[in-house]
Amino acid sequence: MLNNDIEIPNHFQHKTQSIMEQFFALASAFYKTSFALPDLVFFHRGTAAGKANYSSHTLALNYPLLQREGTSALNTTVGHEVAHFIVHALYGRKAQAHGKEWRYVMQDVLGLPAERTHQFAVADLKSRTLQTFAYKCDCMKHTFTSIRHNRVQSGKQEYRCKKCRNKLVYEG
Repeated sequence: MLNNDIEIPNHFQHKTQSIMEQFFALASAFYKTSFALPDLVFFHRGTAAGKANYSSHTLALNYPLLQREGTSALNTTVGHEVAHFIVHALYGRKAQAHGKEWRYVMQDVLGLPAERTHQFAVADLKSRTLQTFAYKCDCMKHTFTSIRHNRVQSGKQEYRCKKCRNKLVYEG
């Protein structure tokens, strides 16, 4: 189990792996097929509780958030992400992320509430703060985050003002 260079206690890793395996076993019994288990990874920033990444076949969990919130939150979050993998395995890209297929897997297969987002307190968690950059056009000033700014600087993207339709130019 990868841990992205953060210290994850072994008991938490094993408990999480066990919960994930139990949910996949439920789905396998229900659908009478086996599902490939994703790798379990942990991250330590942001407010998302978990993420299912199909291309790298990883189930990523926010360790500080889930460790603080307890077993119930861990069960719900792992189940939520497992449901995404099950739906993806069964329907591919045809199914919406939190559509009827996902809701069915959550409620009828895994026995969990089909809630799209968590309600955990996140104000104290580390999250990414984006730097801002000033841009202008002929009619006004605009503010870009570092993401859009980097796209412009690398030549991958060009942005235009919605009012005057002119190209936005970096003021820096």
